[in-house]
Formats: sequence, structure tokens, C-alpha cells
Amino acid sequence: MDKPQNQQKTKKKIAPVKGAKIANTERGKAELKNAVPKKATRTAGEKPKKVDRTKQAAATKKVVQLEVAKRKSNFLEVYKNNMCIVATSCLKAGISRQTFYEWRREDSDFASKCEEIEELQKDMAEASILKQIKEGNTTMTIFYAKTKMRDRGYGEKVELDHHTEVELDFSKLSDEELLQYNELLNKMHKTESKE
Repeated sequence: MDKPQNQQKTKKKIAPVKGAKIANTERGKAELKNAVPKKATRTAGEKPKKVDRTKQAAATKKVVQLEVAKRKSNFLEVYKNNMCIVATSCLKAGISRQTFYEWRREDSDFASKCEEIEELQKDMAEASILKQIKEGNTTMTIFYAKTKMRDRGYGEKVELDHHTEVELDFSKLSDEELLQYNELLNKMHKTESKE
């Protein structure tokens, strides 16, 4: 089928690119010239610039160390605000428990800061206990006496039974070993009778 003559192919008009009017001005041309980075060129016989890998690695290492230091500092703040609860603090700080324990094991400064926060936490708890004692809380008074006043006789005594029955096979012992065993038993009985 032939196309009717009035439906000839027409060229599509392309919409001007945004900012094209500016690019056609002297100022626009200058801006475009400055915005496009020039391709690095070198003259014949000129050697390409060597990248100092050692400096590059040192710079990268420093950036990583600064980032880790920021994360540690952030964690310590979260740890303090979350009453030294490791799981909650790790979750809120965006690190794993394993990372926390690794930092604590490998960085003595970080470990000492954690201990300072934990001691502060203990001080706060003790202050709360003492406040409750002042208010007349008998349970807190008893608790404090049992834990802090043991030297005055307020601790609970626990007696342990250390008597254990053991069956021994004397048939394999020599006469000398039997005599040593008998002497040992006599010493034990004498010590028990003195008590």
C-alpha cells in the first residue's frame, strides 16, 4: 500500500535542553568550560605520575581509625544512657555484641571508659539504696546490712558438709602405702577431735 502524499515523513522537533539558552551566552560557555574537567594530558616522553600506595593506605587507615573512634564514642554515650545494658546499647549504637567485646578486649582506653561508666552506675544504685534506707525501707536496710556489713556479723553464714564417703581398694597398696594411709587417718582424727 502506498501512503497518501499528504502524510509524508516529518522531522520531529527536539525540545531544547534545559539551560541551553544560558549555554549559548558567553557566561554560560565559560561556566560549562570550567565545569567539565579536562582530560589529563602529558607531553611525549613524560612519565605518568606514580600513585604513592603507602600514602594512600596510610590515609585510608587514618579515615577508618577516625570512624571507629567516632563509633566507640557514640557507643559509650549510649551505654551510659542505657544503664550499662550491653544488648540494648549495642542494638541502639548499631554494633554487634561481638564488636563490643572485641573493642573492650583490644582497646584498654575503651575498656577503662566502660569500667568508669559501670562504676558510676553502681554509685547511682548505692545512692538509691541509701535514700530508701533513710526513708525507712526495712527491706533495703536488711539488704544493705547483709551485703555491706558482714564484718559486723550481719552476713548470712553457710555451713558446708565436707564429709564424703569414698570406697578404696586396699588390695593393690603395698605394706608401706598402707602404713602411710593409716598415719594420715590418725592425724585427721586427732585434728577433728581438737575442734
